[in-house]
Amino acid sequence: MKRALQLAALSALLVSTAASAQSSGGGGGSAPSTNPVRLGLVLGVDTAPGAGDNQLPESTTNFGLELSAPMGANWRYHAAFAWSHCCDSGANGFQVAPLGFGWGLPVYKRGHLRVEAEGGASLVEMQLLDASGDLFINFSTALFAQATASYDRFYVTLEPVGLGFSWLTIYSENGGGGRDTGGFSPEYRFRISAGLNF
Repeated sequence: MKRALQLAALSALLVSTAASAQSSGGGGGSAPSTNPVRLGLVLGVDTAPGAGDNQLPESTTNFGLELSAPMGANWRYHAAFAWSHCCDSGANGFQVAPLGFGWGLPVYKRGHLRVEAEGGASLVEMQLLDASGDLFINFSTALFAQATASYDRFYVTLEPVGLGFSWLTIYSENGGGGRDTGGFSPEYRFRISAGLNF
């Protein structure tokens, strides 16, 4: 009887230890969170088809780094820094987008594969371009809709539809300067990014 009680106590201790290790991740490695921080490379194209008061000289290609972090169950924070290049004139510069917020929902999950849809806004974006001494500093706001597919540590995000509105341009052309604040100029956006989940 005494030996049976000892074996029962030992079994309970082993089960309790295994459950504790499982809940703390001791037996499953370091899998990424289901709502992870994401860091990756982003490629974007901004196309301004119309002639607006604040429109940049031409469409631009942007390549850089993007950070995305959870702000609760569904909200996410986004920030990006990218090198910018104008395809026609060869003007170069950079783009900063420090205040992006999105609301997303999971739409598919199977094993390590997860897919989520997200919509949101980049509240303030700043782009500086240098076209052979002519400087353009442009401020804009953008709306976006995107889908993200994650597999274990890796993710890919596609933003096929985005709409930006340029609302302020400060420029210096041939030694002169100016400040344009009239109206809103639309820009159509495309983004694709890939990187790691943490």
